Amino acid sequence: MISFNKGGDWRLMEATSKTKQARKCSTDCHVHLHIWYPYSRSNDQGIFSSDNGVGILLAHGNVGKYLSSETSVLVSTDSGLTWTLSFADTDKDGSGFSFLLGDHGSYLALSEHYEKISDIQYSCNEGSNWTDVTLGDGGASGGFLVVNGMFTEPGETTEYAFAFCSRYDSKSAFVNWAVVQLNFTSLLQRKCQPNDYYLYEPSYEATGSKCLLGQRMTYERRKSNECCYNGVEYERGKLVSLCTCTAEDFECDYGYRKSFGSKTCVPIVGLNPWSPAEECVAKSAYNKTKGYRKVAGDRCSGGNVSAWTSNEVPCPVVVPSGLDLDSDIAGAGAVVGQPITFWLTQENGVTKKTAYKFSFGDGSDPIELTGFDLAAQQQHTFNESGNFTVVVAVSNSAGKSAASLKIKILDPIDRVVVLPPHAVTVGVEVKFSARALANAQPSYVGPVHFDWDFDDGSTPVLSPGRDVIHAFDYAREYRVAVAAYSPVATKANHAHVRVFQTAKTLSLGFSAAADVVRSSIDDLDLKLAAALVDDVAGVTGFPKSRFEAFVFPREAGASLSVDLSVVASSADEKGSVDTLFDKVKSAIAAKQVVVSIEGSAPILVTSSTEVTVNSGTTSGGGGSTSGGVNKLAVGLAVPAFLLILVLVLAFYWYSRRYKQLRSAFTILNHSPTDETPLALGADESDDDDDEAGRHAATISGRLQIHNVAADEDGDDDDDDDGSCDLFSFSSAEFASRPPPPRPGLCIDFAVAGVVSLTTTTFGFEFGDEGVFSFLRLGVFVFS
Repeated sequence: MISFNKGGDWRLMEATSKTKQARKCSTDCHVHLHIWYPYSRSNDQGIFSSDNGVGILLAHGNVGKYLSSETSVLVSTDSGLTWTLSFADTDKDGSGFSFLLGDHGSYLALSEHYEKISDIQYSCNEGSNWTDVTLGDGGASGGFLVVNGMFTEPGETTEYAFAFCSRYDSKSAFVNWAVVQLNFTSLLQRKCQPNDYYLYEPSYEATGSKCLLGQRMTYERRKSNECCYNGVEYERGKLVSLCTCTAEDFECDYGYRKSFGSKTCVPIVGLNPWSPAEECVAKSAYNKTKGYRKVAGDRCSGGNVSAWTSNEVPCPVVVPSGLDLDSDIAGAGAVVGQPITFWLTQENGVTKKTAYKFSFGDGSDPIELTGFDLAAQQQHTFNESGNFTVVVAVSNSAGKSAASLKIKILDPIDRVVVLPPHAVTVGVEVKFSARALANAQPSYVGPVHFDWDFDDGSTPVLSPGRDVIHAFDYAREYRVAVAAYSPVATKANHAHVRVFQTAKTLSLGFSAAADVVRSSIDDLDLKLAAALVDDVAGVTGFPKSRFEAFVFPREAGASLSVDLSVVASSADEKGSVDTLFDKVKSAIAAKQVVVSIEGSAPILVTSSTEVTVNSGTTSGGGGSTSGGVNKLAVGLAVPAFLLILVLVLAFYWYSRRYKQLRSAFTILNHSPTDETPLALGADESDDDDDEAGRHAATISGRLQIHNVAADEDGDDDDDDDGSCDLFSFSSAEFASRPPPPRPGLCIDFAVAGVVSLTTTTFGFEFGDEGVFSFLRLGVFVFS
């Protein structure tokens, strides 16, 4: 098909009456051009034309009702409106042709690709007649030339052309390449005169109009029956005038298509081509399409075009939609006092006359703006921590809409408090705790991860919780460091922990003076612990290194709580721990341990109770576990392992049981519809039955006697409805006293106990009473 207005309208390409007669077709006789070829014919030319050959086109194709592989050369002299077969011969072997046009279209030439020919066809009357020219043997006696292609100087203005050939000898062996000059001056012997030209106007025959794309073009063109040459210096005359716009200058607009059998453009189902542009401002106007637009490149002007041009209509007020609110902070959160930028996007709806109201959820005044340009970007600073929802409410006369964004504002970590264990001994797991605190009260630091380094060469532990478990391998003092990471801040701290070979601990009670001192002295914990160790060491006569005092953190309303541990830092000291422990208990019982801090009233240790500290399991080596990550991993791994183990064991049991079934019951390989009855003789069963043929089982199914030929009572118990006489047996009855056989007896059965089965046939044996064979497989459950 062909279009003369850039695809606005299409029509079938017509063959000339002469061509139709040659092809012996009158109706449904059209031209089908071969524009693309597979790889095997990739060298064939497509449609050939030249700016200096006005109105002339050459192409491969066929003429008929359908496209076919038959290839001929077609020539059009009216810009593709009609086509003529260049000559009657057809390229039957599909090798294709090379095309050539020269001297501003005064001659045409063609040659068949890669054929053992010595001729080139040419025409000086635009393809009405063709003449052969012999190329000769190329200097090889008995040889021949094969034309691979033809070319001329750029612009196709000269009378000289060239053929690119390959030369072969008489034995068809390749000799070399050759370029043959084609001189058409002898063909075109006279120069064209003014009366040899006429004015040519391309036209669109379907409408009778000579306007194409809104303009009328007139060219000077040589008459086709005058075999004269134009010459290299020839300048073709050309006149262009603009046309008045008509329906032919318009095509269907976006969202429209032509109605079948009509040139009217109708909307495409599912599209809304009337929607105004996104930038359409309320109370202004936009061009509303009628379904048509001018063809791109069309130059027509004027005319009555109201039926195809758009109307200017007021922009409608459309409710805002497709709102999205985002910020410049990550989802983890921002720190208090950090300016945050918010971005608003809006996909649809009016933007100029629309109100935007930002509420930040922190008690601050909302921001109210008119127009999207002002509201598209806003900045806000939160002065307190917490979880906030930022809402932007959008409204205009058409309706309302909104968008929201959740924001997490966190306090920065100002300090990390480490709560180390006491009375720590080698190889025993102990709990370390840490707290990430902020100065603000109340505070919200968000999720915190703790990174622990225990100073013993073990791998640092990252814990999502505040607690972590660790065991030490050697008795010495360790510097345990911990770093706290929140989404907005990082802080670190450390604590010194003494690890002993062994330790025994007493929980101490104090006199009433302790509560008075407790409220009046700063840093009581450290001072009381040091004073207590000094006093106990003085009373017992042992060095202070043999004692460790730990004052528990104070809680409102609770009494003072202190642990005193007797420790051994080396193997040599372990033997004296019990003796020293008893000595301390005796001193406390004798009211000999009295503590005085900074001149305060003396504090008497009134009681002692032996306690067990750090009762965790003994570790075989230094290591730690996180209270969060590692425990969770273990908690998930154990049930997953058990589940996999159960599945493996079940599969193993099923495989073994299936093999046993196949070896014991040939029914698993036997069709219950086999016509040949399965039978066993009584003697054969008794003699051959061994341990492998007897199984404890519960069996259900359907049995029928096969060794009785006739129905003596005329009753067919194997009814069409599938029902059977029902018999129930104990295992003994089933083996020793089966039901009396009748012709066609059918039994739905269920048996539990030891039954005898063969491994090569399928059936039950009941002495001389008869043989039952399966008609339908039941359920086998081995016991």
